[in-house]
Amino acid sequence: AGDNGRIQARAIRCSDLAIYTDHRCPSGAQGGHYALLDFNSAVVKTVSLAEQPVNTNGPKDYLLTVAHNDDVEKVRALTYARQTPHDFLYIRSGDFEKHPQINPIIKNFAEMAYAGMGVTLFVAVASLIVSTIGGLFERRRSLYTLRLGGMRLGQLKRLIMTESLVPLLSVSLLSCAIGVWVGTIFITTFSASLKPTLSPLYFGIVGGGLVAAIIGIYLVLPMVRKLTDPEANQTE
Repeated sequence: AGDNGRIQARAIRCSDLAIYTDHRCPSGAQGGHYALLDFNSAVVKTVSLAEQPVNTNGPKDYLLTVAHNDDVEKVRALTYARQTPHDFLYIRSGDFEKHPQINPIIKNFAEMAYAGMGVTLFVAVASLIVSTIGGLFERRRSLYTLRLGGMRLGQLKRLIMTESLVPLLSVSLLSCAIGVWVGTIFITTFSASLKPTLSPLYFGIVGGGLVAAIIGIYLVLPMVRKLTDPEANQTE
Protein backbone atom coordinates (compact mmCIF):
# COMPACT_ATOMS: atom_id res chain seq x y z
CA ALA A 1 0.00 0.00 0.00
CA GLY A 2 1.29 3.46 -0.78
CA ASP A 3 0.76 6.84 0.82
CA ASN A 4 -1.66 8.93 -1.24
CA GLY A 5 -0.85 12.22 0.48
CA ARG A 6 -3.93 12.40 2.72
CA ILE A 7 -3.75 12.16 6.49
CA GLN A 8 -5.26 9.06 8.09
CA ALA A 9 -5.90 7.50 4.68
CA ARG A 10 -4.18 4.78 2.70
CA ALA A 11 -4.33 3.49 -0.86
CA ILE A 12 -4.35 -0.23 -1.58
CA ARG A 13 -4.54 -2.21 -4.81
CA CYS A 14 -7.97 -3.63 -5.55
CA SER A 15 -6.42 -7.07 -5.99
CA ASP A 16 -5.11 -6.93 -2.40
CA LEU A 17 -8.25 -5.31 -1.02
CA ALA A 18 -10.38 -8.41 -1.56
CA ILE A 19 -7.73 -10.69 -0.04
CA TYR A 20 -6.83 -8.83 3.13
CA THR A 21 -9.99 -6.88 3.97
CA ASP A 22 -13.78 -7.21 3.93
CA HIS A 23 -14.10 -4.26 1.53
CA ARG A 24 -14.41 -4.31 -2.23
CA CYS A 25 -13.69 -1.94 -5.09
CA PRO A 26 -16.45 -0.47 -7.25
CA SER A 27 -17.69 -2.61 -10.11
CA GLY A 28 -15.54 -2.33 -13.21
CA ALA A 29 -12.32 -1.60 -11.31
CA GLN A 30 -9.20 -3.51 -12.34
CA GLY A 31 -6.84 -5.29 -9.97
CA GLY A 32 -4.15 -2.69 -10.56
CA HIS A 33 -6.37 0.21 -9.55
CA TYR A 34 -5.91 1.69 -6.10
CA ALA A 35 -8.76 1.89 -3.62
CA LEU A 36 -8.84 4.63 -1.01
CA LEU A 37 -9.31 3.64 2.63
CA ASP A 38 -10.25 6.72 4.61
CA PHE A 39 -10.21 5.95 8.33
CA ASN A 40 -11.97 9.20 9.23
CA SER A 41 -15.11 8.47 7.21
CA ALA A 42 -17.98 6.10 7.87
CA VAL A 43 -17.45 2.36 7.44
CA VAL A 44 -18.69 1.19 4.02
CA LYS A 45 -18.54 -2.10 2.13
CA THR A 46 -17.60 -0.62 -1.26
CA VAL A 47 -14.78 1.92 -1.10
CA SER A 48 -13.97 4.60 -3.64
CA LEU A 49 -10.99 4.61 -5.97
CA ALA A 50 -8.06 6.98 -5.59
CA GLU A 51 -8.66 9.87 -7.97
CA GLN A 52 -5.01 10.97 -8.18
CA PRO A 53 -1.92 8.90 -9.02
CA VAL A 54 -0.56 7.09 -5.97
CA ASN A 55 2.99 7.79 -4.87
CA THR A 56 4.35 4.30 -4.20
CA ASN A 57 7.71 5.68 -3.08
CA GLY A 58 6.33 7.13 0.14
CA PRO A 59 5.68 5.41 3.49
CA LYS A 60 4.15 1.97 3.08
CA ASP A 61 1.97 -0.38 5.09
CA TYR A 62 2.60 -4.10 4.62
CA LEU A 63 -0.12 -6.75 4.88
CA LEU A 64 0.79 -10.14 6.28
CA THR A 65 -1.32 -13.27 6.70
CA VAL A 66 -0.64 -15.43 9.77
CA ALA A 67 -1.93 -18.89 10.61
CA HIS A 68 -2.84 -18.14 14.23
CA ASN A 69 -3.50 -15.07 16.33
CA ASP A 70 -0.52 -15.96 18.52
CA ASP A 71 1.75 -15.38 15.54
CA VAL A 72 0.92 -11.67 15.65
CA GLU A 73 3.01 -11.28 18.80
CA LYS A 74 5.89 -13.12 17.12
CA VAL A 75 5.74 -10.67 14.21
CA ARG A 76 5.74 -7.75 16.66
CA ALA A 77 8.77 -9.14 18.50
CA LEU A 78 10.66 -9.70 15.25
CA THR A 79 9.81 -6.23 13.95
CA TYR A 80 10.81 -4.44 17.15
CA ALA A 81 14.08 -6.39 17.32
CA ARG A 82 15.08 -5.40 13.77
CA GLN A 83 13.97 -1.77 13.73
CA THR A 84 16.37 1.13 14.23
CA PRO A 85 15.88 4.06 16.65
CA HIS A 86 14.76 6.17 13.68
CA ASP A 87 12.04 3.74 12.59
CA PHE A 88 8.44 4.19 13.58
CA LEU A 89 6.83 0.80 13.10
CA TYR A 90 3.76 -0.79 14.64
CA ILE A 91 1.78 -3.98 14.05
CA ARG A 92 -2.01 -4.10 14.04
CA SER A 93 -4.11 -7.23 14.22
CA GLY A 94 -6.96 -7.57 11.74
CA ASP A 95 -9.22 -9.27 14.29
CA PHE A 96 -8.74 -6.36 16.69
CA GLU A 97 -9.33 -3.74 14.00
CA LYS A 98 -12.65 -5.33 13.04
CA HIS A 99 -14.07 -4.48 16.44
CA PRO A 100 -15.49 -0.95 16.69
CA GLN A 101 -13.26 1.48 18.56
CA ILE A 102 -15.74 3.18 20.87
CA ASN A 103 -15.08 6.71 21.99
CA PRO A 104 -14.53 6.68 25.79
CA ILE A 105 -17.05 9.50 26.13
CA ILE A 106 -19.72 7.41 24.39
CA LYS A 107 -18.82 4.35 26.47
CA ASN A 108 -19.08 6.27 29.75
CA PHE A 109 -22.39 7.83 28.77
CA ALA A 110 -23.72 4.41 27.71
CA GLU A 111 -22.83 2.90 31.09
CA MET A 112 -24.45 5.84 32.87
CA ALA A 113 -27.53 5.50 30.66
CA TYR A 114 -27.92 1.79 31.45
CA ALA A 115 -27.58 2.47 35.18
CA GLY A 116 -30.07 5.32 34.92
CA MET A 117 -32.52 3.14 33.01
CA GLY A 118 -32.35 0.45 35.68
CA VAL A 119 -32.94 2.89 38.54
CA THR A 120 -35.69 4.70 36.64
CA LEU A 121 -37.52 1.48 35.80
CA PHE A 122 -37.31 0.31 39.42
CA VAL A 123 -38.82 3.58 40.66
CA ALA A 124 -41.43 3.54 37.88
CA VAL A 125 -42.55 -0.02 38.65
CA ALA A 126 -42.75 0.71 42.38
CA SER A 127 -44.72 3.90 41.71
CA LEU A 128 -47.07 2.04 39.37
CA ILE A 129 -47.83 -0.61 41.99
CA VAL A 130 -48.39 1.99 44.72
CA SER A 131 -50.63 4.11 42.47
CA THR A 132 -52.62 1.03 41.44
CA ILE A 133 -53.23 0.08 45.08
CA GLY A 134 -54.19 3.67 45.92
CA GLY A 135 -56.55 3.78 42.95
CA LEU A 136 -58.28 0.60 44.10
CA PHE A 137 -58.96 2.10 47.54
CA GLU A 138 -60.21 5.35 46.03
CA ARG A 139 -62.50 3.51 43.61
CA ARG A 140 -63.68 0.98 46.14
CA ARG A 141 -67.29 2.19 46.07
CA SER A 142 -67.48 2.37 42.27
CA LEU A 143 -65.94 -1.09 41.90
CA TYR A 144 -68.40 -2.47 44.43
CA THR A 145 -71.25 -0.87 42.49
CA LEU A 146 -70.05 -2.48 39.27
CA ARG A 147 -69.94 -5.86 40.94
CA LEU A 148 -73.45 -5.40 42.32
CA GLY A 149 -74.54 -4.47 38.81
CA GLY A 150 -73.57 -7.91 37.55
CA MET A 151 -69.93 -7.53 36.52
CA ARG A 152 -67.98 -10.63 37.39
CA LEU A 153 -64.80 -10.58 39.42
CA GLY A 154 -62.71 -11.70 36.43
CA GLN A 155 -64.06 -8.82 34.36
CA LEU A 156 -63.13 -6.34 37.08
CA LYS A 157 -59.59 -7.70 37.19
CA ARG A 158 -59.22 -7.46 33.41
CA LEU A 159 -60.53 -3.89 33.53
CA ILE A 160 -57.95 -2.87 36.13
CA MET A 161 -55.16 -4.68 34.28
CA THR A 162 -56.07 -2.93 31.02
CA GLU A 163 -56.29 0.49 32.66
CA SER A 164 -52.83 0.00 34.16
CA LEU A 165 -50.98 -1.60 31.24
CA VAL A 166 -52.22 0.45 28.28
CA PRO A 167 -50.72 3.76 29.54
CA LEU A 168 -47.59 1.91 30.67
CA LEU A 169 -46.94 0.30 27.28
CA SER A 170 -47.80 3.48 25.36
CA VAL A 171 -45.45 5.67 27.39
CA SER A 172 -42.73 2.98 27.29
CA LEU A 173 -42.81 2.72 23.49
CA LEU A 174 -42.78 6.50 23.10
CA SER A 175 -39.90 6.89 25.56
CA CYS A 176 -37.86 4.14 23.87
CA ALA A 177 -38.39 5.72 20.45
CA ILE A 178 -37.28 9.15 21.69
CA GLY A 179 -34.31 7.63 23.52
CA VAL A 180 -33.12 5.71 20.45
CA TRP A 181 -33.49 8.82 18.28
CA VAL A 182 -31.50 10.99 20.69
CA GLY A 183 -28.87 8.25 21.12
CA THR A 184 -28.44 7.95 17.35
CA ILE A 185 -27.83 11.68 17.02
CA PHE A 186 -25.39 11.61 19.94
CA ILE A 187 -23.36 8.68 18.56
CA THR A 188 -23.15 10.05 15.02
CA THR A 189 -21.94 13.36 16.46
CA PHE A 190 -18.98 11.82 18.29
CA SER A 191 -18.11 8.91 15.97
CA ALA A 192 -18.10 8.42 12.20
CA SER A 193 -17.36 4.68 12.26
CA LEU A 194 -19.55 3.43 15.11
CA LYS A 195 -23.00 2.34 13.96
CA PRO A 196 -25.88 2.87 16.43
CA THR A 197 -27.25 -0.50 17.52
CA LEU A 198 -29.55 -1.79 20.24
CA SER A 199 -27.66 -4.17 22.49
CA PRO A 200 -29.17 -7.23 24.21
CA LEU A 201 -28.61 -5.44 27.53
CA TYR A 202 -30.94 -2.65 26.38
CA PHE A 203 -33.72 -5.10 25.50
CA GLY A 204 -33.08 -6.96 28.75
CA ILE A 205 -33.48 -3.84 30.90
CA VAL A 206 -36.58 -2.58 29.09
CA GLY A 207 -38.19 -6.02 28.82
CA GLY A 208 -37.35 -6.87 32.42
CA GLY A 209 -38.92 -3.64 33.63
CA LEU A 210 -42.13 -4.27 31.70
CA VAL A 211 -42.34 -7.86 32.94
CA ALA A 212 -41.79 -6.70 36.52
CA ALA A 213 -44.58 -4.13 36.12
CA ILE A 214 -47.00 -6.74 34.75
CA ILE A 215 -46.17 -9.16 37.57
CA GLY A 216 -46.56 -6.39 40.16
CA ILE A 217 -50.02 -5.44 38.89
CA TYR A 218 -51.03 -9.11 38.70
CA LEU A 219 -50.08 -9.59 42.35
CA VAL A 220 -52.25 -6.60 43.31
CA LEU A 221 -55.39 -7.94 41.59
CA PRO A 222 -56.43 -10.30 44.46
CA MET A 223 -57.23 -7.15 46.44
CA VAL A 224 -60.23 -6.59 44.16
CA ARG A 225 -62.06 -9.55 45.73
CA LYS A 226 -61.66 -8.19 49.25
CA LEU A 227 -62.51 -4.61 48.30
CA THR A 228 -65.70 -5.62 46.46
CA ASP A 229 -66.81 -8.37 48.85
CA PRO A 230 -70.42 -7.73 50.06
CA GLU A 231 -69.56 -8.56 53.66
CA ALA A 232 -66.73 -6.00 53.68
CA ASN A 233 -69.05 -3.32 52.27
CA GLN A 234 -72.08 -3.74 54.53
CA THR A 235 -71.72 -0.20 55.84
CA GLU A 236 -71.38 1.36 52.38
